[in-house]
This record gives sequence, C-alpha cells and structure tokens, in this order.
Amino acid sequence: METERSYSPEIETQRERTSLREIFQSAKTKIVGQVLEWMQWEDKELKAEAETIKKSADISRRAGEFFRSLIPESLHQPKKPYEHRAQPSNIIYDEQGEISEQRYYRWLRASFSKKYYQEMRHAAAKSAPIEMVGPVSAHEVEGRRAERRSVWSHQPGGPIYVQEDIDNQFFTLDDGTEYSASRSLLLVKDAETGMILEMDQLLPNKFRYTPATLDEKTIKVTQDKNGTLEERVIPARTELTKYEGTKNSGDGFYATFYGDEYGGKVGYGDLTKKGGMLSLLHEVTHAWQDAYGLGGGRKNFEKFYAAVDLNLSLMTWAQEQMEAEREKRGVDFYQNLYVPNLLKHLKEVGAEVDPDQVSKPEMAGEQDIKVTSEREDTLGRTFLIQSDKLVPLVDDFAREERDAWAHAIRALRFLRREGIDLEPELKNAKDFKEVIDPMLNSYQRWLDKKIEFPETTKVRKFLNREAVKPAAETNAD
Repeated sequence: METERSYSPEIETQRERTSLREIFQSAKTKIVGQVLEWMQWEDKELKAEAETIKKSADISRRAGEFFRSLIPESLHQPKKPYEHRAQPSNIIYDEQGEISEQRYYRWLRASFSKKYYQEMRHAAAKSAPIEMVGPVSAHEVEGRRAERRSVWSHQPGGPIYVQEDIDNQFFTLDDGTEYSASRSLLLVKDAETGMILEMDQLLPNKFRYTPATLDEKTIKVTQDKNGTLEERVIPARTELTKYEGTKNSGDGFYATFYGDEYGGKVGYGDLTKKGGMLSLLHEVTHAWQDAYGLGGGRKNFEKFYAAVDLNLSLMTWAQEQMEAEREKRGVDFYQNLYVPNLLKHLKEVGAEVDPDQVSKPEMAGEQDIKVTSEREDTLGRTFLIQSDKLVPLVDDFAREERDAWAHAIRALRFLRREGIDLEPELKNAKDFKEVIDPMLNSYQRWLDKKIEFPETTKVRKFLNREAVKPAAETNAD
C-alpha cells in the first residue's frame, strides 16, 4: 500500500534554494576556470611576432654598425675621427622592449573575451599589406606650421613594402624668403617574414632622409668684394600635398653635408624601382664618407671648376671690353689692372693660364687642359689652363664614387644574409652592372663635358676597373 506524502512549503523552498546554489556554484566554478584559462593562455603567434620585431631592431642596429665599419677598412683611411651616438629604435617603444602590437593586444585581452580577441587576431593575421597614400595632417612645431603624411609603397618582384612617415616644416629666412624642410622616417617591411629594417639606424649622427621632390632649391654662385667665390643655396617652399610617395618619384638620389655641427641629409627618389634601394645605400655611404672626412671628391672638383669657370669668363669679358674700348679707356686699364687680378685668383685655386692663348683651344700644347664653360655668358666656349691640382681632384672624385657603390653592394649582401632582401630583382653580377655602370658612365660623360685632359695625362676613369683595382679589391666581398 502506497504511503501518501504530505506537502510542506518549507521543505520545497529549501530544495529550490539548494538547487539554485548548486547551479550558481557550478557556473561560478566554470567561469573561474575559463577566466584562469584565459589569463594563463599565451598567444604564441603574438609572442613570435614580438620576437621578430626585436630581431628586426637588432639587425637594423647591426646594419648601421656594418656601415660604420666599412670606411675605416677602405684603402683611403678616415681624415677625422667619428664618435657614434646610438639612436633609439622606432619600432620598440619602452625599456622592456615592448612593441606597439603587444600593448594593443594586451589592452584587447583585458577588455574583451577570448573569442573576440581571437577573432581580432585572426583578422589582423589575414589582412594583407596594401599600398596607400595617407591624408595630410597639420600640426605645429615651436609655433611653426608643419604637415605629416604616411605612405606605403610596394616594391615589385618581392614582399617588400616601403613605409614613409614624412614631416614637413615651414620656415622664414631673415630676408623674408619662405621655405620648407622635410624629414622622412623610412621603414622597409617584409610582408612574408614580418622583418622590418629601420633605415635611420644606417645613418651617421645628425643625418636624415628627405624625398627629393620635397627638397627643391636653386644655387647661385656670387663673388664678394675681395673676389672670393660664395655659393648660396636658396631653398624653396613645397607643400606635402604634392608628394604621394616614393613610387614613380624619379631618380633624385644624393647626399648633402652641412658640417659636423649640423649633419646632413640623404635625398631619395623611387625606392621601389630596380636599383632604387641600392642607390639609397650608395648615398648612405656618401654620408658616412662625409662623417669620416672623406666626402670631398665631387664637391672639391665642383668648387675648383666653378672658380676656374667664373674667372675665365670674367677674363674673356675683360679682353672683349679691352678691344671694344681700346680708344676710350686704353689697353692698360684691363691689361694692367683687371687681368692680373683674375690671374691671381686662378693661381690661388690651382690653375694658370696664358692670357694670349686662353681663348684659343686650337693652340693647345702637351700640358694644356681644355675647360668648357657652363656659365651663361660664355656657355660652350673652350679655354686652356694648366693645373697640377685637377688630376688628383678627378681621381678622388672617381674613387669616392666607386667606393660608395662597392660599400652599397656589401651592405646589401649583409642584409640578405640577415634575411632582408632590399633588391630581389638584382640576382647576379650582370644585374648589378645594369644598375651601376650607367651611373658611372653618366659621371664620366658629365666630367668629359667640362674637362678634356691631354692624351698623355693619366687620369682615373669611372668605368676603368683596372685603374681602381686596389680600391675595388679592398671593398670586395
């Protein structure tokens, strides 16, 4: 016989409380377990990315050290000491070596669930690098107007992207001339490996990069009352809106040095074209040559040529005036006063001329050097000079350029061994020659338009490898 149970509200309430307590405790245990698991879970992919960034910073630093070591190993030893001051990394943000991605994802983990975090990480991992021209943003630096723009450009033939973060500031000279000066923070990124090369780490102290198209200027050569030549560089004002990145920006590669106190800059054109990065490394070498006091080759030749060209042009003017005003002023005014002063200036720069034959190239002797003028009033005219100074100047110019290309190749190979290939389309010696030889040949043509040595004079040629064999062997890998 079944016994009938009596209903008790108190007992049922207690049972419900017990059941809810068990459910809550079970849920609490599960949540705590998940939280502990989430807190203890390690994002191995992010950790690997962080290690790659730290490795990149180390390689960038060592690449700069490699560049710094090349000049003292050259055939021509440094003319002045150089003390390098290490620059902070632009991709590692604190003393613990933490990168920006770590900071961002640490915040993401603290703010959202594991599922959301993993979705964000997955989306970031799948996102491919893109070419992009960022907007121009305005800001102020010490009361001056300034602009910023970031640009990402892809280099054909490989996974390399060039990131430019450009800052353009505006200034006003005492005479009211307005001009701008830009600085570019260059990063080279490998989309496959995640490696990043900080190009700033390759430069000497106080040097910077600047896009050549933002560095417009004019140069005027003037003569003061004492006859001393002065070269004045007049900068231009350029807006950042006109610059849309390195791609298709031309061939403007150069290095400019203002002295130890102010440093210098390396201008660049298209870094994405074949040979563009090699050309940049070539100019970085020139920056190091300047830092060590070895960068005077081309500058010294140009200074000599400009001084000679100016004085020869003035002498031609004086001789023409002498003929035109023979009756009015007499020959003595030019022949005894003006011409001797010009001869003195020429001798001071290292050149001598015969006033009676200086304008008669057809009368050139075995020691005469032909100089073709580039000044507006005597453009294309050929003069005769004699100089023991010119051959060493040309030798230094050619040696300096060939050394710079040799050092650039060595730096490129160093980076390849470290896992960063800046020139994937340069695969063999033929590829390198296709980039370098036209440049060396252009230097030679540029020089030949200005100077013609006697056939008996031995002078270094830019493309004559035998003439620079010792330097080439010293700089070979």
